[in-house]
Amino acid sequence: MKQFEEILIGVLLFFIVDRASRLASSIVSSRRSLSDMETEKFRCTVETSVMLAVFFILWFRLKNTGR
Repeated sequence: MKQFEEILIGVLLFFIVDRASRLASSIVSSRRSLSDMETEKFRCTVETSVMLAVFFILWFRLKNTGR
């Protein structure tokens, strides 16, 4: 059951990051009048950066707990 919970948490984290990056990109694109391609590029940049940050936070946390 532990593995299912870990997978569920991973899916939820990805969903939250995806929705937050879309919200941020839509706000920025409306304020800066970006084209569709520029908006998509910004969204991908935000999403990748946040996913890497979440990955490193979780990795260091798991590494320090001795798992």
